[in-house]
Amino acid sequence: MKKILILWMFITLNTIMANDTYVGVDLSMASNTHTYTGSGTNLTPYEVDNDTTGLKFKLGYGENGDWKIQGYFAVIAFDKGVYDSENNPLYEVGAEVIKEFTLSEDIYPFVKGGFGFGMMGVSGYGQASASEMTYSLGAGLLYQAFDSIALVGGLDYLHREWGNITEAVTLQHKNVQDEAMAWYVGVNYTF
Repeated sequence: MKKILILWMFITLNTIMANDTYVGVDLSMASNTHTYTGSGTNLTPYEVDNDTTGLKFKLGYGENGDWKIQGYFAVIAFDKGVYDSENNPLYEVGAEVIKEFTLSEDIYPFVKGGFGFGMMGVSGYGQASASEMTYSLGAGLLYQAFDSIALVGGLDYLHREWGNITEAVTLQHKNVQDEAMAWYVGVNYTF
C-alpha cells in the first residue's frame, strides 16, 4: 500500500510540475500617494508622493488561456521613508488570481486580483515594525516566447492599508493609506 501511495504522489506531483507550474520574477515601478491621518496634538491630514521599485518572486499554477493562481514574495523600496527617514524596504507575501484569455497561440491578455500582507522596520515608534495589507486589481499581457519561457507585463492598481502606529515621544497615532499604479515586466518559467 505504501508503494502505491508513493507512486501515486510521484505521478501526481510530476504531472503538476510538468504541465502547469511556473516560477517567475517581476520588476515593478510605481507612483504612490500616501495619505497620513491620525490623532494627536499636531497631526493634520496630509499627502506625500512616493515612488517605488519592486521585485516580486512568484510561484504559480494554471494553464495559459485559463485560470491561474500564484503566490508571491515581494521586496519593495520607497524613494522616501513611509514612517521615518530610515526608508526601510517593505517585505510582502501574497496571492493573486489570474484569468487569461486566448488572443492567439502565444498571446494571452489577462485580468487579475490579489491581496498581500507585509512588514517594514521603523524607528522612533512604540514598535519595531509597521504592518500593511495590500489589495490589487490589474490587467496585462503574457507572451509565450518559448515552450517554457513567457514574458509578462501589465499595470496594477494597488491599495495599501498600513497599521496604526504610535510615535514613542509624542504618543501620536499615525495611520497611512497608500494608493499606487504599478507598471511591471517579468518572465515566467514553466516546468
